[in-house]
Amino acid sequence: MIGNQRYQFQWALDDSLNTLIRHRGDAELSRAVREWKLLGIELVLLVDSGQGMALEFLARDILLQSMSVHLMRLEELFARGALSRFRDERTLLLHAESNEGLQKALHLDPVLDEPPIVLKPIITDEPVQRRVAPHEKAPRETPPEEKSATSEKKEGGSVVPFPSRPPAQKTPESHSEPEHTEKPTLSPPPTVPHAEVSKTEKPTLSPPPTVPQAEVSKTEKPPKKPEVAAPAPPPAPSIATRQATPIARSEIKVSRWNIKVKTIALLSALIVSALSAMIFWASMEFSNDVARDIEANATQLNEVVGQKVQVILEQTRYSANLIAAKAAESDALSSEAFQGNQDIFAIITTEPVADTLSVSSTLLNKEQMDLNGLIEDDLTRITSLYGSSLVAAKTGATTVMNASTGFRMPLIVMSFPSRAEAGKILVVVADARRIGESFLGTDASLTFMVDRNGSIVAHPDPTVVLGGMSVANLPVFQEMMKSTLDKAMIRYEYEGKWYRGAYKKLPLAGLGVIYTIEEAKAFARVEEIRNRNLYVLGIVLSLAILVGYFFARSLALPLRELVGATQRVENEDYSVAVEPRSGDEVGVLAASFNKMVNGLAERERMKDAFGRFVNKEVAERAMRGEIKLGGEKKECAVFFSDLRGFTAMSEKLQPEEVVEYLNRYFTLMVDCVDKSHGVVDKFIGDAVMATWGSVISHGNDTANAVDGALMMRKALMEFNVYNAEHGLPIAKFGCGINTGAVISGQIGSEKKLEFTVIGDAVNLASRIESLNKPFATDILISQDAYDRVADSFDVVKMPAIKVKGKSEPQTIYCVLGRKDDPDRPKNLDELRKRAGIDWGTKGELGAVMEEDKEEKYEIIQE
Repeated sequence: MIGNQRYQFQWALDDSLNTLIRHRGDAELSRAVREWKLLGIELVLLVDSGQGMALEFLARDILLQSMSVHLMRLEELFARGALSRFRDERTLLLHAESNEGLQKALHLDPVLDEPPIVLKPIITDEPVQRRVAPHEKAPRETPPEEKSATSEKKEGGSVVPFPSRPPAQKTPESHSEPEHTEKPTLSPPPTVPHAEVSKTEKPTLSPPPTVPQAEVSKTEKPPKKPEVAAPAPPPAPSIATRQATPIARSEIKVSRWNIKVKTIALLSALIVSALSAMIFWASMEFSNDVARDIEANATQLNEVVGQKVQVILEQTRYSANLIAAKAAESDALSSEAFQGNQDIFAIITTEPVADTLSVSSTLLNKEQMDLNGLIEDDLTRITSLYGSSLVAAKTGATTVMNASTGFRMPLIVMSFPSRAEAGKILVVVADARRIGESFLGTDASLTFMVDRNGSIVAHPDPTVVLGGMSVANLPVFQEMMKSTLDKAMIRYEYEGKWYRGAYKKLPLAGLGVIYTIEEAKAFARVEEIRNRNLYVLGIVLSLAILVGYFFARSLALPLRELVGATQRVENEDYSVAVEPRSGDEVGVLAASFNKMVNGLAERERMKDAFGRFVNKEVAERAMRGEIKLGGEKKECAVFFSDLRGFTAMSEKLQPEEVVEYLNRYFTLMVDCVDKSHGVVDKFIGDAVMATWGSVISHGNDTANAVDGALMMRKALMEFNVYNAEHGLPIAKFGCGINTGAVISGQIGSEKKLEFTVIGDAVNLASRIESLNKPFATDILISQDAYDRVADSFDVVKMPAIKVKGKSEPQTIYCVLGRKDDPDRPKNLDELRKRAGIDWGTKGELGAVMEEDKEEKYEIIQE
């Protein structure tokens, strides 16, 4: 894909496998995978022609690039049907052979498979010597005239018009491939560069012709299709003998050195397991010890710091009351009243007025204010700034707040009732540095003090206090405010990191001391010891692996081979066989595995043969034994379709062209049935009989049947576009749908059964289909079918008919399209024009249709 444009192809060939192996560790491999994805490649099939382990390493590297990979040996690739299971994915065959030889040797279905294209290698270096692939003829000397013709063709351009048909969906017919059919020699397709694509080509629906598309002069006529010979297939050899001769169970004797002895020897690895368990158990216990130490240290630190802060605040309150009382007695307002107290800067006597404070007098410690660069106006302004909070002291409580904002040093402001003057409140502005010295901080832990609003009052870092930071959203603070406990420790997550936090409530002023430590740093020592122990474990484990490697090699190699063979069987490759290498239980297992693969291959051949003649759902139920002789009554939608004028059409074509024409037509029709959840009952010449609800009902079987018929109409139009471009006959069809009760089940004898439906509803659906010709329509439904889909589809009521076996006239309807489809035909004339139906073939009222001198229906007047 380049932009929104996707290349149209199914198989691609690239012969640069060896080059990619040499560059698998470089950036070139990433570039190659990127180019493959741009081309829309979904699977890389690595063809093993002797590369060995290097191919497995390359597969691993491609998987790391998020690209699906499958390995297949070269001889398996040339087996008939080897590529059938990859049809649903756009596949790149990456190999080391010549593209020409590989393309000739591949067994591709001429109907279901598109011709492969050749990709230009993305990574190139020195030329790679190529081996001649199986089925490839020895190179011959190219005549000069052919060389010149080839060079002229290359000069014309290197872009191949890719086939536009998407990869064929798996249908009951898609399983049947022409076995052992000789294909005509095909010229190799030209190389397609990754960055080039034809922008002028118009997509068509049809599959590619047998000869790969190439640029051909308009004056040249396409070569006539070669005759396809179909010799009888030779008997298939036993799957087990294709690679190794299976060993009978009786020929294998279990030696004394058996799997049990080997298992007992390998139990020595339990020592390493026990050592690992011990290491992790010790680490866990050490972690628990560290957690207990953290909790104990945090609790003790909070207690010590809390007591120290409590003492400092009590001393400040006591000293302020004492200074204020002496100042009131002597009317001394000078710094002498502070008696050398260095922590208190101002004592402001206030009176509570409503929700604020009114200043009565101010006592300033001018000596300390000058030393710390404080002025009177800044200190007196604190009362007005924090008055609404400080007024809480009128209830007898003590408040403490951070007043550092706007100053160059940490300050606290306290308010409490005055002892000297009743009814008045003392506001004290004090130095907070001595309180801050009580709090410690490290790289891992931190202790600080907050007030009841979450504002930090004291912190080891003065800048935090000066900034007036708040921790109201910190989980440990929120827990402290909710909890009724005075102290506790919690574990919490904050900003993507986990912490351990402890708090201690102080009895004074609603303050709290909080301790936090980051878990990653707190348990770093635990991780260090654990890693050291793991290093020791690694050394012991390496020694154990080194000693056990050679001992276990004899056991690991055959088991690995069995695992690889099992994976190939899982991918439905039954051509694998394992050679027993020993006489122990593994050898017995290998021989039994070969017998099992033979049985699975035989069962798969039976299932594949059975699946070609019945629907997939029926085949799976039959293989599970869920379908028995007899039937059951069900209500389902029955569908018949028939190609118009196919007999005359087939006379103009060669037999192989008729088969190819029908196969392409049936492939499209069956795909429409499958997509609408229907079941193909049978093919009757060029006619298709299908049912909806006969095996599994989806609840809206009639609507699904009509949707399937509309899909067929659209697919037939696209089918005819291809036919017109290639000079093939234009196909026209008629469809009839009826809904009713039928008998669904296996009809026949124990030796020959057929899953089908029978009943009056089936007969009426067949009669309705035959009315398309006289009515000049393509999709007709019965009254019973119309009653179930009347709200969903736009129809036209047709003249009533009288059908043999029915006493009452039958009303039928022509389906124009879904009501929610704006592009549906608006009337019968538009429908006939789109479908190319000749209106001159209409039936008259009273016309009678007879077949084998038996009257089938009569068109009557309603």
